[in-house]
This record gives sequence, C-alpha cells and structure tokens, in this order.
Amino acid sequence: MKEFTTRKASDGGHWYTQTGELLSAVRGAKGQPVKPTLRHARVMHLAPGVTTIIKAADRPMLTNYIKRQVLYAALTLPRVEGEPEELYIDRILDDAAEHAYRAAERGSELHGKIEHGLLDAMSDDPYVLAVAAELDRVAPGLRGRWRCELPCVSRFGYATKSDLSIDEPECKWVVDIKTKDGDLDSLQIFDDHYLQLAATREALQMPDAQCAILFLSRTEPAARLVIANEDDVQQGWRVFKSLLYYYQTKTNYRPNWADDVCKTF
Repeated sequence: MKEFTTRKASDGGHWYTQTGELLSAVRGAKGQPVKPTLRHARVMHLAPGVTTIIKAADRPMLTNYIKRQVLYAALTLPRVEGEPEELYIDRILDDAAEHAYRAAERGSELHGKIEHGLLDAMSDDPYVLAVAAELDRVAPGLRGRWRCELPCVSRFGYATKSDLSIDEPECKWVVDIKTKDGDLDSLQIFDDHYLQLAATREALQMPDAQCAILFLSRTEPAARLVIANEDDVQQGWRVFKSLLYYYQTKTNYRPNWADDVCKTF
C-alpha cells in the first residue's frame, strides 16, 4: 500500500464558463463537489483552459525539467534499509512533485502580491516596486491602469486568465508572469510562452497588443520584462490554433457557443 500523497501543481484541468467564471468544483453524481471534467464540460458547455490545449503537444523542455527534478530527488533521498523498491520509487516521485508544488505555491503568492500592489500607489513592497519599474519602461505613468488576473474567453471555445494587460489608445500590452529561482540572467522566451501570449491576446480581443514575459525571481525581489518578437507571437497563434483544432477533434468536443477555428486556416 502506498504511503504517500502526490501533489499536482499543474492547472491544466481548468474549465471556464462562457462568461469567464473559473469553475473549481461542480456537483457530482451524488451531490458532492467534484473537480469538473470533460464529461461535465459537455453538459455545461464549458471552455478548457489554455494550458489544456498547449498540453496536447509534446513539450520536450518541460519533460526534461520533470526528469531532472526526479533525478535530483533520487540523489538527495537515501533509500531506507529494507525499503521495498516500489515504495522508494514512489517516495522519490512524491518528493519531486512536492518541489513543483512549492514552486507553484510561491508563484501564486507572488502573483497575488503583484495584483494587489499595482493597484495600490502607496505600496512599498520591493517586489511591487521592481515590477512597477519594469512596466514603466513600456507604459510610463500608467501603473494604476494595468488589469490583473482578468478572465477572458475566446470565441473559439477556450479561456484563460490574463496575468497583466493594459488597453489604452496609446498603449496596449499583454504580459504573462513567469517565476524562477535565483537571479534573472540569461532569460529566454520559450515556444510555450509564445503560444500562451498569442492565445491570451486573442481571447482579450487585442490583436494589435504587444506581448512580453515578466520574469520574477522566487528568491529575491527582482523582475525583468522581456519583450516578445511579434513574428514569433503570430507563429505561436498559428500553432495554438492547430492544437485547439486537434484537441477539439480528438475529444469530439467544442462548446456549443464557440466558432469553428478550422475556418480561420
């Protein structure tokens, strides 16, 4: 019998209503609250989250990251004398999952700090000040106009929450927040980032907005904004649309209110 509980940090199972409400639980068959699944989505006409669509493709960099976390756990967890091999392996996997969970929890904490701090002009939190300084590079004097954690639903049948966006006549940006350990040297925008930015921009109906990733250090109050190349964002949208069509075809599910993304190819 396994004596461990694996925590999952992924949000790939999120479902949204057409109006952008994130459903963390729905009523189960016996009346109890349960996490929504594709079965519930078919009945309630829910939209899957962006991460669910991106996960439809192989993600080598993420796979390698997960493998490395498992190997690190194996190097730091000694095997208990007489411990069955299966239990030892389970303990290694659980430790690796716990690391990912803690990183995600820290990321959520920083997201909340930024969301509330940007709206408070008097905030002197070092993380908020670091983020505000980076955002001022592209939207000077508009700290209080940034929209944080804004739910958005695409007419093509998916949804997400926009970390940061600003939609002013003279300034339009879509920014996704990523957290990492250590300093913010040698930063890079990866393929998944472009897909996420492109999908969020479309759902916000801001096709002309510039896109960027805001990197936050989980270990020190530091932030750095990396502007995305527009050609790469457009390529990300083409790839995301293909994955969305694949996902909807494979699951044989598209919300009844959604337009057919296939017609845009």
